[in-house]
Amino acid sequence: MRTMIVGGGALRPAFLASAARCLSPDFVIAADRGIDALHAADIRPGLILGDYDSADAAVLRSARSSAARDGAQVLTYPAEKNFSDMEAAVREAVKRNSGEIWLLGATGGRLDHFLANILNLTIGTDAGTPSFMLDEQNLLFVTERPVLFRREDEERRLTVIFSGCGPEYTGDAVYVTARMPRAFRYLSFLPLGGPVEKLSLTGVKYPLEAFRLDGRAPSLTISNEMTGAEARADFDSGRLIVILSGDGRPDIFY
Repeated sequence: MRTMIVGGGALRPAFLASAARCLSPDFVIAADRGIDALHAADIRPGLILGDYDSADAAVLRSARSSAARDGAQVLTYPAEKNFSDMEAAVREAVKRNSGEIWLLGATGGRLDHFLANILNLTIGTDAGTPSFMLDEQNLLFVTERPVLFRREDEERRLTVIFSGCGPEYTGDAVYVTARMPRAFRYLSFLPLGGPVEKLSLTGVKYPLEAFRLDGRAPSLTISNEMTGAEARADFDSGRLIVILSGDGRPDIFY
């Protein structure tokens, strides 16, 4: 099950509608003000949650009424709590056995929320659920497993394959495929929470071999590019932030 979570960050209705067509989510969660963006894009969520301190009151009333008719669930939290609405949404997605989690409306605006949302992705990945953050210029995810990127330009498809981590790993690979814009041409890699050991990059313009990525060379692993249909990032241990990005903001998503 592919779950799309929509938050209250910078999000144009036209982009949200186009991204939803590309992702074809099985389940949609509105996190607080995310209900405003979903309403503007004419997308009905299966779950609405939050403390609703930032959602438009009229939109929220309409969404509650629609939820009652559609059988959608509404969860209300107190404004003073020790977790964010986006964190609650990710935990709900994991609890509902989502196969993939996609965060939209998780960037733009306050940097504290953006950085916290990167950490929220790890809730999904720690549960074994590939989790992604998407906006008009970026696709971001966190992984503890080596990853292969495969582009099928004719169909504008990007496949991300999470493979085994280290020589002792024997688990199955996990494949995630979605329609992504060709404008996402740059590949960047950053460590999260500690060093990434023996990072090797192949199939890219600037290859790397067995490098200890620990933040002391912060620009070395950004703005790389795939040189063919496939590229790989292999490493032995650590948490890797992976970002595919592009310049500008397209009028349509793909």
